[in-house]
Amino acid sequence: MGRRATRLFGKQKRVERLQCDLGGQRYLLVAREGVVEVRRATAVRGVVLKTEVLPLGAWLDGLAGDLAEEARTSERARLALERMLAG
Repeated sequence: MGRRATRLFGKQKRVERLQCDLGGQRYLLVAREGVVEVRRATAVRGVVLKTEVLPLGAWLDGLAGDLAEEARTSERARLALERMLAG
């Protein structure tokens, strides 16, 4: 999910906030006036238990790892469903 900022009568739009929820992790990137801040939060049933500000590299590594795990999980679920429907 992302949010864009626009100026009154301006055509230029900039993304100022991105949020990605993966499993129990919520990745948040906020950009304001040229400054980027990234956070990762641990959530259980929608309740945030812990939030940490991370260096951008660590945030990107965590996001990439969780995206890869989500892809593996989704692939396993897809294959299991295909086997069930075929048999």
